[in-house]
Amino acid sequence: MFTHIFVSLFVLLLASPALAAEQTEIIIDVSTLTFRDRLGLSYVFHGQNVVVKGPPYIPSKGKFDPQFSLNKKDILQMKEWGFNLVRLGVIWEAVETAPGVYNKTYLNEVESLVTKLGN
Repeated sequence: MFTHIFVSLFVLLLASPALAAEQTEIIIDVSTLTFRDRLGLSYVFHGQNVVVKGPPYIPSKGKFDPQFSLNKKDILQMKEWGFNLVRLGVIWEAVETAPGVYNKTYLNEVESLVTKLGN
C-alpha cells in the first residue's frame, strides 16, 4: 500500500507539467482533506487507477484491452478526458522476487511507464 501511495504521488507530480516546471510543493491539508500548495491554492485531480495484479504486473503496451493495456492511445485518450493523475499500482511481488532479489527489468518498466505518463 505504501508503494502505491508513493508511486501515485510521483505520477501526480509528473502528470502536471505546470507543477513540475514550477517545482510546486503539494501537501495534503489534513484539516480540509485537500491538496494545497504553499500559497494555499487548492488542486483537484482527476484520474484513473491502473494496476495489473497478476504476471507480468505491468500494463500491456500493445492493442487496447479494457483490463490490461496502457498504451500511447490510452494515455492520449485519458488526457482528452481531462485526467491529470494515474494511480499506478506497483506490486511488491514483482519488485522483490525473492528475499533481497530485486527485479530491475520490472522496475525499469515502471519507470518507463511513469515517464510516458509524465510526458
